[in-house]
Amino acid sequence: MNSTSTSQWLELIGHGAWADEQLLDAAARLSAEDLQTAIGPGGYGSLFETLVHIHDAQKFWFDRARGKPLEEHPVIASLDELRSAASVQFAQLSAYVTSLDDEALDEVVEYRSHDGFSGALARRHMLLHQALHAQQHRGEVALALTRAGRSPGEIDFDVYLWGKSREG
Repeated sequence: MNSTSTSQWLELIGHGAWADEQLLDAAARLSAEDLQTAIGPGGYGSLFETLVHIHDAQKFWFDRARGKPLEEHPVIASLDELRSAASVQFAQLSAYVTSLDDEALDEVVEYRSHDGFSGALARRHMLLHQALHAQQHRGEVALALTRAGRSPGEIDFDVYLWGKSREG
């Protein structure tokens, strides 16, 4: 993969990791009861369950991109477990995309969904879907956190980049 393409993928992954940290930090300020409150349409049950769904869906699409068979992931029971699992997953994803060239990104990979649907997508589209699907649910979680009085702040890509430029 050329250095521009690698850099763009790593920025996308870095933003996802940073945005998840913002959400997890805000969620940690909620009561256990508030974490289990349903977030409404578009979410996956409670605020906590939607956070777990973000992680699980990213893991499933990462596995699919690597051609791995669909398998259940360990149950995540706490924000600390979720934070740890997400950190490992983002590190693995960063290493993986760094190892790919453009030909590997364009390779079409077949997969099977939980409900038995068979599909095939270019690896780059699987990885892009993973990031965009997560961002949709991050917005839902951010809104639920804000409504609960625990806004995570802005989680836009440009805010992430501004923070990086101030750090470095």
